[in-house]
Amino acid sequence: ALATAAALAAAGAAAEEQRVLFLGNSFSFVSGGVWTQYKTIAEACIPGLHVTTTFKGQGAETLHEAGNDPATVSQVRGGGYDILVLQDQSELAEEGYDEVKKVFAPEAARHNALLG
Repeated sequence: ALATAAALAAAGAAAEEQRVLFLGNSFSFVSGGVWTQYKTIAEACIPGLHVTTTFKGQGAETLHEAGNDPATVSQVRGGGYDILVLQDQSELAEEGYDEVKKVFAPEAARHNALLG
């Protein structure tokens, strides 16, 4: 997810401010959180860029569960992000595919946000 997010940063480099919403689980917490790592890398690679990150998730949560959680869906539908980064359980990635198609991809598109 971090490599994808870093590549997406380059795509959105024209903006001085970038808002990134990360949805994930315990895998997202590695080394202080992928959102923290993303912010550090993106701001170091793109002079003048200010990254604001938000993380929503909990240990063992799947995208299937996140896509059916009213608070998560409300946050995604509310917008306010330029990039939406999804981290599913690595062993259950197929399970979250329907939620990506039904909830996350359409909402990202509606807000003109990149999806990674």
